[in-house]
Amino acid sequence: ANAEGKWHYRGMLTEPGVYAITAQLPGTTAEPTQTVTIPSDVVFGSKGDCFNKTPPFGTIEGDTYIINYCEYFSLIANRLGITFAELRAANQQLINLDYLKAGDTLNIPVEP
Repeated sequence: ANAEGKWHYRGMLTEPGVYAITAQLPGTTAEPTQTVTIPSDVVFGSKGDCFNKTPPFGTIEGDTYIINYCEYFSLIANRLGITFAELRAANQQLINLDYLKAGDTLNIPVEP
């Protein structure tokens, strides 16, 4: 949590349901104090949703690509007809390609 008490969780849940989530500082113990219900319409990107399925195409808007659910970097490069290296060179602002999610945007390389 930051100084304002705000935090976010990025993880993969395989099933909708009720989960007890505990946030704690390293080296301390804590008990869950709040139960969170995660509806089925917000659970996505898990193995159950993406495994052995062809993800839907994202959206191209000018020189920007908007990522759709379950898409990953090399798949997007292939769909755009460019190499992984070309797409990577146009998106050096990305630190970790494993943390792409639906709604994120990528720069599409422009031919000189």
